[in-house]
Amino acid sequence: MLGRGSTKPKEDVAVLLKRVDEQNEQIGRLQAKFRDVTQAYKNLLNEKKALEIIVKSVDTKTALTASSRSVSNSDVSEADFHPAESGPSDEDKVHSLTANIQVLLDNKAKMEEVYKAERKKLLGDYEEMRLRCEKYRLECDKKLEVAKSQAQVQEESQNVILLRNENVDLKKKIKNLSKQFENKCEELIQANGELKQLKMAHNEQMCGDETKLADMRKLLKEANESNERRVCELETRIADLCATIAAHESPSLHANQPSESNTHSRLSENVDFDSAVEQIVYLKKFIETTAKESSINFDFNEDFHLKIDLNFSLFFCKLNYRIPLLRDACTKNQNSCFNPSITLHLAHILDFTIDLSKFLILSKFSLLYPLSISFNLSSKLQLLTFFDATRPLT
Repeated sequence: MLGRGSTKPKEDVAVLLKRVDEQNEQIGRLQAKFRDVTQAYKNLLNEKKALEIIVKSVDTKTALTASSRSVSNSDVSEADFHPAESGPSDEDKVHSLTANIQVLLDNKAKMEEVYKAERKKLLGDYEEMRLRCEKYRLECDKKLEVAKSQAQVQEESQNVILLRNENVDLKKKIKNLSKQFENKCEELIQANGELKQLKMAHNEQMCGDETKLADMRKLLKEANESNERRVCELETRIADLCATIAAHESPSLHANQPSESNTHSRLSENVDFDSAVEQIVYLKKFIETTAKESSINFDFNEDFHLKIDLNFSLFFCKLNYRIPLLRDACTKNQNSCFNPSITLHLAHILDFTIDLSKFLILSKFSLLYPLSISFNLSSKLQLLTFFDATRPLT
């Protein structure tokens, strides 16, 4: 509707402008005609002045002729006698000239009246055309302003439509962005919830780990205490064994002092050491059987499963080395007499070996290997001293 209304005022403006141009052309023609009439009027005025001068001159001549007539009365007779010879008289000429001038004056007056009437009419037409032109100009200006306002309104309406479309698009974008923002907020809330759950689970796990660590430390402490108690018991037992051996060796040494001179002869006697060897083999088998019952592959002569301290490894090596030497010595000296104290010393050594093996087995199964061998240096020296006490037996 705005487009049709805008095209119609434009057409009206074009028609009005065309009419204004036509009126301007007509006014131009009238102005040219008016200029021509004005020039003719000026020419007529000049002719009028000339004719008035002529009339004045004719009147002067007429007066002169009248005076000349009164003076020359004598010549009238001559003139009356010759009328045919002189043609028209001056008076006739004057009358004809006056008549002609009068006609000219009448025509001039008529022409002046016509001119004045035409001039008045032309002035009226001109004024009317001017008023009409002014009216048309005002109408054209008004319609032009209306057309401009309508065009401006149409342009503004188009701008409003464009702005509305842009507003709709921006609202859609804002809606999409708000939806994305809500989704991101939900994801963030969900992530925060998961993070809180993970923190709670981590804290619970840390608490459980701390509890387990405390329990393990408690178990470790108890195991250390039990190992220390076991070590103390073993040290006490070693001390008791040392005291027993010392108490047992003191009377035997006193009893053997009178017969030291007969030691070589007694050793050279034929003595059956099969029972002693069987006893040692039995003790070795007993140690291995005890280890097997404890689910440990323990070899009396060589053990690669128990990783113990170097001094204890040296102790086992010495022990495994001295028993075969004792058996070889007994085999070579079959004629010697068997000293019961040797069997006693071997029994004590093997008993101590059994206790030590049991201690190592228990220490290994308690999963406290770094603390399984907690003997102090004095205990190790006591063990080596006790072992060196059997050196004369070889």
